[in-house]
Amino acid sequence: MADFTVYKSLELPKSNEKYSVSVANKNSMVIDSELHKLEIKNQSQDELLATKEALDSKLSTHNTSDSSHGDMRLLISGLAADKVDKISGKGLSTNDFTNEKNEKLEGIASGANKTSITNNLTATVAGTALDAVQGKALDDKGAQMSVYKGADGSLHFRDWTGADTVIPFSKASGFSITTIKLVLYTRNIWNGGEYSLSNIIFDVSRQNNVSVQNISFSIAGGHTASVIYKTDDGKSGTLSNNTIIDVSNSTTLQFELRCSNSGIKTGTTTATINNVQFN
Repeated sequence: MADFTVYKSLELPKSNEKYSVSVANKNSMVIDSELHKLEIKNQSQDELLATKEALDSKLSTHNTSDSSHGDMRLLISGLAADKVDKISGKGLSTNDFTNEKNEKLEGIASGANKTSITNNLTATVAGTALDAVQGKALDDKGAQMSVYKGADGSLHFRDWTGADTVIPFSKASGFSITTIKLVLYTRNIWNGGEYSLSNIIFDVSRQNNVSVQNISFSIAGGHTASVIYKTDDGKSGTLSNNTIIDVSNSTTLQFELRCSNSGIKTGTTTATINNVQFN
């Protein structure tokens, strides 16, 4: 029976045995494998040695103008002395929030600029905003308010409760017009015909009455003339001296110059109305 080597169990034929080729091949493969491993190991050691030599070379050539930095260990020791110790719960970063800003922040009172919402229209506290519910209620009430001309000729205000108030200055304090002239040019009017084209209209929605002190005419030959007043609420009449017209329920007042003739005549007729007072 054959013997074997201690470490790799290579078969050792005895001297009286025939040498087997398969055994020789097997032993050769094991030997080849081990030699290859040895080469790799030697190569790795050579590379490590080269790396160490390169690092030693760099360390030996590392110098600054300060000779104390020649030794890397001294450099590392200096860095360690200047290091910032880590504080638990904090990172190592630059603090750009200045003391001045911090003092300003700390000076802000608690609740400053806070807006409180109220559901009460009568709240007077500063910084209080109106709730949308009351905003809607206010809008609804506003829609119920109105301004209108009353039967008395005054402007009235009706609030959301239905209360009615006369606006104190809804009527004009009064004004006057010194002279109003109405001019009418007529021609080729048949006998008994009438011409009435010249007129003027006033807004009297804020007046109670209009008075006319005097009216005079310059009438073309063969004509007669008159001035008629009319209001939008149906009042009408012939204007004469010291006429007073009630316009308390009227919006407009119209003066109209009318001419008639007793033959075929042409010419210009003028009516001059003096001292018209709007009250």
